[in-house]
Amino acid sequence: MTIKDFFLQNYMMLYELVGLLILLALSAHISVQKRLYTRIVVALLLLETVVYWVEMWTQTFETLSLARPLLTALKYALFPLILYVLTQVISLDSVKGKRKNLLILIPELICIPLFFTSQWTHLVVYFTGDNHFQGGPLSNLPYFLFAFYVGFFLIRNFMFFRKYSPVNRLLLVYITVGALACVVLYYVFNVTDDYGAIFASAILLYYLCLYIQMAKTDPMTLLSNRQCFYQDIRSRAGRITGVTSIDMNELKFINDTFGHEAGDTALITVSKIFWDNCGPNGVVYRVGGDEFVVIYTSTNDEEALSAIDRMREKLAETRYICAFGYAPKPQIEDVESALREADRLMYENKAYIKKEMLERGETVHYRQ
Repeated sequence: MTIKDFFLQNYMMLYELVGLLILLALSAHISVQKRLYTRIVVALLLLETVVYWVEMWTQTFETLSLARPLLTALKYALFPLILYVLTQVISLDSVKGKRKNLLILIPELICIPLFFTSQWTHLVVYFTGDNHFQGGPLSNLPYFLFAFYVGFFLIRNFMFFRKYSPVNRLLLVYITVGALACVVLYYVFNVTDDYGAIFASAILLYYLCLYIQMAKTDPMTLLSNRQCFYQDIRSRAGRITGVTSIDMNELKFINDTFGHEAGDTALITVSKIFWDNCGPNGVVYRVGGDEFVVIYTSTNDEEALSAIDRMREKLAETRYICAFGYAPKPQIEDVESALREADRLMYENKAYIKKEMLERGETVHYRQ
């Protein structure tokens, strides 16, 4: 087993991983943190491939080498770790989210000592003196651990993509199910227990999916951007049931008076409120500097108006004021007409808010 054999057998995987590293270097839409996690995944995949090949070499020994059980244990530990790190690419940035992520590592941390001591405890797998493989009572533990992290990966990704179009979720299902089906086929027909090539292909597809999504995302607010908005109103026109137009009051005044950093903070704050309270069938877009649109599918008027009430309640807890206008698409000819009607109602609401604040003697610029 030579370096030449290693290169020839793993050429396609190496080709894909190097291509992914090049894409990372050229990416303008992916954050530094996401690129870092992706590079770590690539490094772990390369390590797993080397570990697999060295462990295969130790199988040819007539007597057991200590390297073989240690390499086998490392191989069992690497795949769940790869899935965990890959999940961090779309991980929550909040402190609470980071703590939950650390808790998910507990099963891996419990299993690692079991894997590495199994040669002496015989709990998972071990090898006889003449270098033969033996399964212990927990021989399926590596597969259960892998399945746990596959589940974690799926749940986190569906949470991340839940506000995006069904096509995004369908592509995620295709990538995941396709990779898992290949793993199952390899296992059932005993083709190989090296899944590095499958992971490399799936990760490349996953990264491209994520890159496309980030290209359609406003980098500051993390809402869908104007380009995505126009694409979605064309592709989803038949399923759209209502449109909400939103305008943030006096963003220019905030920028001019308190600086652009304060303006950015304002946009991020209101965007999070829109995202968190628009409802399960609403998608929020930032279509201009201080202009937002929510597109609803499979949502009735009562639910959409209730979502606006929730947004207003949350905005009342901040210093920011927004005007809203909602138009049900079924009652209007097409999406563009609904958008125009929603804009008209939003401007009416904007004028009403200004008039009401002046009558109360409040500044129209900023909630004190």
